Amino acid sequence: MSLSVRGLVAGYGPVTVLREVSLEVEVGRILALVGANGAGKSTLLRCLAGLHPARAGAVLLDGVDVTGLPAHRRARLGLALVPEGRQLFVGLTVAENLRLGLHGLARPDSTEGRRRLDRCFDLFPALRELSRRPAGVLSGGQQQMLAVARALVREPRVLMLDEPSLGLAPMAARAVLEALSALRGEGVAVLLVEQNATAALEIADRGAVVELGRVGPVRPAAELLRDPEVGSRYLGAAPEGAVGRTGRRLEGVIGHPLLPSSTSSP
Repeated sequence: MSLSVRGLVAGYGPVTVLREVSLEVEVGRILALVGANGAGKSTLLRCLAGLHPARAGAVLLDGVDVTGLPAHRRARLGLALVPEGRQLFVGLTVAENLRLGLHGLARPDSTEGRRRLDRCFDLFPALRELSRRPAGVLSGGQQQMLAVARALVREPRVLMLDEPSLGLAPMAARAVLEALSALRGEGVAVLLVEQNATAALEIADRGAVVELGRVGPVRPAAELLRDPEVGSRYLGAAPEGAVGRTGRRLEGVIGHPLLPSSTSSP
C-alpha cells in the first residue's frame, strides 16, 4: 500500500464537496475514478496533493500522516500531481521544463539527473526529439506527455493525474494512456481521474465511481466495465474491437465517441 485516504471531508466556503472519502492506492496498481463533472474528483486530487485544505479526515503515505503538510513537502515525500490544463512553462524548452522537475533532487548534468531524464525520454521518445523546442509550440498531446514526464522525473511513489486525455486527438490520448499503463511494473501507484471513463477503466486495475462527493466501492476495473448501470451512466455504448487485457481492445476504446474530436488542441 502506498496512499491511504480516510474519511476525507473538504469544500469551498459553505459548500461541502467531499464527503468522508476513503480509498487506497496500491503500489504497482492503477486506480481510476470516474464520475460526472462536479462530482468532486478534481477537488479530491487537490486535497491529496496539499493544494486544498481538508476539513476532516487523513491522508497517509506508507502509513505516515501527511494531512497537515504543505504541497511542497508532500511532493518531496513522493506525491506528484499532473493537473488538468498541464500548467507548463510555455516559454521554456521541453528540456528546461523537465530540468525544473529535478529541482531539489539532482543536478541535470549529474549522473543521477541524466538517468532520470533518460528514463522520461525512453517513456516518451518524441520528447527527446523535441527537447530544444519551447513547450508553448508543442501540440496538445506533446504538451500532455511533457506534463506527465515532468512529474515522473521526480520518480514519485504516487502519481495522480487529472483528465490527462482532455482535448487530445485519439492517437495522442492513446500514447499518454499506454505510457501510464507501462508504469504498472515500475513500482508507482497511479490515481487516475479521466473524462473518458471507458479508456480509464481499460488500463486500470481497479476503479470506483464518484457521485456527489462520495466514492463508491472500489471494484476490479473489468467488473465496472461490465456493469450495466455504470455503462449506461458513464461509459456509453460499448466499442467494437477484439478482446484486450480487460475485455476490450485499447485502440477501440481510445477511438470511442466519448473522446474529444480528432483535432488536437493547440
